[in-house]
Amino acid sequence: MPDKFKQPNQWKVFAELIETYLSQLKGSGRIPLNYVIQKQAMPIPNAVYATDEEQIVAIAPLTGEQYNKDSAKVYGILKQLCLKGPGQSYILQFNRVKDGRGAWLAMYSHYEGDSFRNRS
Repeated sequence: MPDKFKQPNQWKVFAELIETYLSQLKGSGRIPLNYVIQKQAMPIPNAVYATDEEQIVAIAPLTGEQYNKDSAKVYGILKQLCLKGPGQSYILQFNRVKDGRGAWLAMYSHYEGDSFRNRS
């Protein structure tokens, strides 16, 4: 498991570590869990993928019972790594529904947003 997210200036490394870590864990449908945090909500039409796994991740549905279980698992991982750190305030709003995708996108939009990057 990646190290805890403790400093805002460590965001790029943390984000890469999370994506790599989740790509190694399989979800309910045996799809790597990084599908939950993918940037595209819908697959790109006529996209060409380098590997079968890349395609499986890209086209995995972001709805349904399996997705909800996987999203909750991702939320649990994020919560473990972000509590008492700079990401806590962005993820806790998703605690009740255990929305890993929502938590990730909230953090991503903050740390990749113009206002944060301009301050850094």
